Amino acid sequence: MDSREMFLVMGYGETPLPEIELVSTLDEAFNAVARMIYGDPSPSELLEARADFYDFEERVRDGLEWHAEFEIGGIHAWKVCVPDDLVSALAAQTAAPQFDMLAHLQRQRVFSEHTFGPGKRTKMVADHIRKELIEIEAKPSDLTEWVDVILLALDGAWRSGATAAQIVAAIQAKQTKNEGRMWPDWRTADPNKAIEHDRSRDITSATALVAANEHDAQPIGDELTRAAISALRSYQYGNASHELAKAVADKLAAARTGGDAC
Repeated sequence: MDSREMFLVMGYGETPLPEIELVSTLDEAFNAVARMIYGDPSPSELLEARADFYDFEERVRDGLEWHAEFEIGGIHAWKVCVPDDLVSALAAQTAAPQFDMLAHLQRQRVFSEHTFGPGKRTKMVADHIRKELIEIEAKPSDLTEWVDVILLALDGAWRSGATAAQIVAAIQAKQTKNEGRMWPDWRTADPNKAIEHDRSRDITSATALVAANEHDAQPIGDELTRAAISALRSYQYGNASHELAKAVADKLAAARTGGDAC
């Protein structure tokens, strides 16, 4: 059976049952000893412990038991061999619970609707996002400021009428779409400006789709047509050449309905 070298630290006397930590390195083992003594040791307390327990590292590294006795209880440490399957089982038990995006969206919607009211409230959400962006620029390393924007974006998403499942699907689809786009070399881009993908390839692909349909006896699939119309309408409203995007969208709409698009 495969096994690995680890370090076992056991403290007793301060709690009804012994306190045990199983760690991978000598430094982690010593930190476990310090935590059992001080709780949350300061840097000076760690240095003090290093001086008091100067023989800790040598004894434990050499496979000898190390121990310290106090008025109430004591601490013991050993180097041990632990089977890999036991390590895996312990890791699985202590792993953080998997985040459930659908459950979170449902929870957030209940809270937001009760706290901020029902309905789209687009201007309210956008106004709040603008304020949070200012705070991000002031404190770019503050994770909570970025999370504020994430939560507000999700709030706007469900208020748009989308279900939790639709929001999750849209996030996954957008990530896949971005991964399939052509992007310029970030090394040549202004680090303070947005990096735009090559939009000419989007228009070229859409034009090729229409051309292929004109020479193909098979009709365009309904789902594909819906997706293409939706994408091209986004170009119509400011993301690319309005005239070209409108012409392609109208052709696809006509192919789907079997007549001229209005």
